[in-house]
Amino acid sequence: MLADPAAERVALASVFQYGHDAWVDIADFAPPESFTVDTHRTICRCLAYFYRDGDGDGGKPDTNTIISATQTLGFGPIFQQPIERAVLKSVMETPVHLANARKMAAKVCKLHVARQLEQKVEEGKANLQNMTGDESIDEILGVVEGPIFEFSANLSSLGQDAPHRIGAGVKDYFKHLAENPVEQVGLPTGFSRFDGAIGGGIRRKSLCVIAARSGHGKTVLGDNVALFMGGRNIKTLVLDTEMGEEDHRHRMGACLAGVPIGEIENG
Repeated sequence: MLADPAAERVALASVFQYGHDAWVDIADFAPPESFTVDTHRTICRCLAYFYRDGDGDGGKPDTNTIISATQTLGFGPIFQQPIERAVLKSVMETPVHLANARKMAAKVCKLHVARQLEQKVEEGKANLQNMTGDESIDEILGVVEGPIFEFSANLSSLGQDAPHRIGAGVKDYFKHLAENPVEQVGLPTGFSRFDGAIGGGIRRKSLCVIAARSGHGKTVLGDNVALFMGGRNIKTLVLDTEMGEEDHRHRMGACLAGVPIGEIENG
């Protein structure tokens, strides 16, 4: 089963022991629906109420605040039951370091994503049973790919780092920059004016979009950049939804030979 009750318990326990600091660490990663144990899910909903709608700013939840939250949220006397009360007590008394809170919350979240993806895969498998054989290969692949791509597109971005002070260590950072100067911040494309226009070359975690009408050189530019990168042992991927391999060979050949594309095409 794609679940880790121990990680769920540690994530929740950190809030009882460290209060609001721990809640800030886990809240975005581990919403109530990501918990697989019913009691853990209820506890998380109560903690969310305590910090978002109650008066828990800066404070720590306790047994009474959790029981009060269950009544306010309409869960009934769930923690009046011996078994559920024992689970709550176990969570509250679980030893945990604050540094581990976000790590465990991330684990809970990723398992939740895995369960959702598993469901999408099962839906795709079920839809395959309706295939008649008259469909194209693309249509058959789309039956499985469609739900997964839709799931990926709707998946919220998840931060991997805990909140931190942006000014921490800033002096050391600027000292490092001064001691390690570079001629260019990003990867050079081979076109210096273009590099300057996009902020010093192609940077990590960035997207550069070039738009123009058909026949105005977008593909030629892309192929030239790929050749320039490849000549510096930088792996480059070219994806084209229109032109074929032959078209790219002509353009790259013209670039390497330094002649018009027509001369490559006519031999």
